[in-house]
Amino acid sequence: MKYIIILLLLISSATETTAQDSTKVRNLPIMVRQLEYIASQLTNIDDDSLYQVYIDLRPKFRIKNPPTGNTLVTIDSIPTVELAALYNYCLSNSDGMGYGSQFKTTIASARAKNSYLDRLCTAYELQWTERLIELRRNGRKLLTGKN
Repeated sequence: MKYIIILLLLISSATETTAQDSTKVRNLPIMVRQLEYIASQLTNIDDDSLYQVYIDLRPKFRIKNPPTGNTLVTIDSIPTVELAALYNYCLSNSDGMGYGSQFKTTIASARAKNSYLDRLCTAYELQWTERLIELRRNGRKLLTGKN
């Protein structure tokens, strides 16, 4: 429970600093198949910074032979908070898809260079770890018939 409270504090502080934080991750190489997976998150017109990433990426794909599969495409600039949120999106989906671990590998060097990004991503990982513990605890109660 204390981990959840700590996580909520971290996330709320990250949310509060979003407007003040101009930290951006620059020149992030990412595979096309990962971009295809997160593209729907980039098109939210209510989120100017992510929508700008989408607008910046479009010319790289609107050509006669657009890149595909494992081809690396560079995201020129993305706000740190938004990149962490995309990582959380990948973590929140079925692990069978594999995008959580793939995206973790993709942003590993950016996390190593950016302690703020690393703290945000670690908080999201902690959130999902706590969720797994909660699900297992509930399953154990069901199996044993004990509260």
